[in-house]
Amino acid sequence: MKTFARRLEIEDIDKGDGDAFAQHILSVWRKSEGNLVEDYIKAFPSMVLFDGTPRVNDTPDLIECGHEALSVKLLGEGWAENKKETRNFLGKDYCMIVGRDYFDATTQQLPMYSIVQALMQNTSGQMLKVRYQRLVLPVRTMGGRPFLFGYSFDRQRESLARGSVSDCAIPLRRKLEEKDYANLFR
Repeated sequence: MKTFARRLEIEDIDKGDGDAFAQHILSVWRKSEGNLVEDYIKAFPSMVLFDGTPRVNDTPDLIECGHEALSVKLLGEGWAENKKETRNFLGKDYCMIVGRDYFDATTQQLPMYSIVQALMQNTSGQMLKVRYQRLVLPVRTMGGRPFLFGYSFDRQRESLARGSVSDCAIPLRRKLEEKDYANLFR
């Protein structure tokens, strides 16, 4: 299976290619002009938070993964607990290929929307074929500190649905305790 990230037009989300949550957080990004606002903190359980420092040909450092994020559903609980090991679950090819969207979002300060296909390892050691859409949003704190929010979802555009996330094994998850995500930005 070939790993790829195919960039899509951000306007496609407005036209209905993105799910309702992607439309919502893109709207929040536009209204806040990329500034970190409380709406992101409320929405965080479904997203992944990354460091906003540009990295060429690599994914940025993971800061925190929301307990409802697609990566938790696919890879299993705890995949992001050891921040130094997260790249092992994703694989070097994946990190290099998808890294371009993160780099461009950071350097251009614009959202990036793409479809991604990859082979990943879950916490049980099983290899999974995954295909999903991803929205990367660059945000900054009032002090100017850059972050990236990543939201991935498995809704497939008809024209790109040659492979399907529904083919993946999605492990059942137990309910996690709620966290105070506002503390991540202090």
